[in-house]
Amino acid sequence: MRFKLKKEFFGGILHDTKRKKNIAIDSNELLLLNIINPENKNFNEDIDALTSEFKNSKDILLTLRELSDFGLIQPDVDYDLNRSKGNYLSAPFRLFYDITYLCNLRCRHCFTNSGKYNQDELSLEEKLKLVDDMKELGIPRVSIAGGEPFACRDLYDFVKKCNENDIGVSVSTNGTLFNTQTIDKINHLDIKTLTISFDGGTKESMDKIRGEGTYEKVVKNLYNLKKRYKGNYCVKTTLMKSNITCLENVIQTAIECGCSSVKFNTVREDGRATLNKDLIILTQQEYINTMKILENLKQKYAGKIKVKNPLNVFSKECYNYIEQLGFGCFAGKESICVDALGNVRPCSHFPKEFICGNIKNESLYDIWHKSEILAQFRNFKGNDHCNNCSKYSKCRGGCRYRAFLDGNIDGVDSYCYEFKNSVLA
Repeated sequence: MRFKLKKEFFGGILHDTKRKKNIAIDSNELLLLNIINPENKNFNEDIDALTSEFKNSKDILLTLRELSDFGLIQPDVDYDLNRSKGNYLSAPFRLFYDITYLCNLRCRHCFTNSGKYNQDELSLEEKLKLVDDMKELGIPRVSIAGGEPFACRDLYDFVKKCNENDIGVSVSTNGTLFNTQTIDKINHLDIKTLTISFDGGTKESMDKIRGEGTYEKVVKNLYNLKKRYKGNYCVKTTLMKSNITCLENVIQTAIECGCSSVKFNTVREDGRATLNKDLIILTQQEYINTMKILENLKQKYAGKIKVKNPLNVFSKECYNYIEQLGFGCFAGKESICVDALGNVRPCSHFPKEFICGNIKNESLYDIWHKSEILAQFRNFKGNDHCNNCSKYSKCRGGCRYRAFLDGNIDGVDSYCYEFKNSVLA
């Protein structure tokens, strides 16, 4: 089936497995889709419900159902209408999983402080149970990071089990451990996107953050991917003081190396970044100016490569979010994070007091539906500035972690585009 339909408290979510998009539909659209569901034996009740909303349309709906019965209309939808439990999604769209803390690099902005293997990391058996938990809850995609995923001996078994359970996989890597054997091995797995960290458009800017010789290794391996890899790959750049002057170089390198896209994301004051703030953390004005530059570069290189920027008010594209999920970013609403030890959080950046549970002794299903911390994230009220801002649909209130660092998790993001913030300015 191309589409998977889940009933939600506001109507439903149609997941387009081909375009990898989630489409929010209202209750009437859900009823209409269910009327043509061949497995629906109570379609007359749905027709009555719809005709109470739309007068004089019963004959049209009956005809639509008749066409479905004759097989002339066949919805390419996998129906799942028994999951909705409250005013939140029945399952997150994506799980972010740091599969290990082991890493061959010691990047100066690493928020997980990765390097050495932690003896309390999930065993292979526990990692595979995580896949079972994702399947039970109904999570369609997992994004694997670390640490360095390719330093983890369990990576291939984990991805293989995800593939077997129809869970989409993307992997983020520092790009230094590839060789021809590695590429040949991942060619036999179904990885939706392989993302290579590329934190500088020049040797100096990248090696300053990731270590001497990293830039040349990564560029070499990007060309190796171009020659040998059969799947989709891209580069991702974390915006820092050290690299914001050479972002066009990043895009040009990505094009030369055959990448499908280039992603830019924002560094957070977390982990090693707290020890290197003068080198890494942008001021509010630097961030705003960088977003303007990136939106111009997106237009300049349109048709050559897809440029994906953080949410910002300068974008000409509409940001499609589900208004019924409430104020704030997607943490705890549309996504969930699991660290290498099995701890579950709404967002990986939040400290220990935001741990919702651990998959070693709780199921993801129970954590998603019962966590009081997740309930808090789903019921943010926001603030007067954001709630009355005409640009809210462009940013959804920004990052709750940055607001938390400033003392009010419901407050204004310190990188707000409209509000002059004294914390970072």
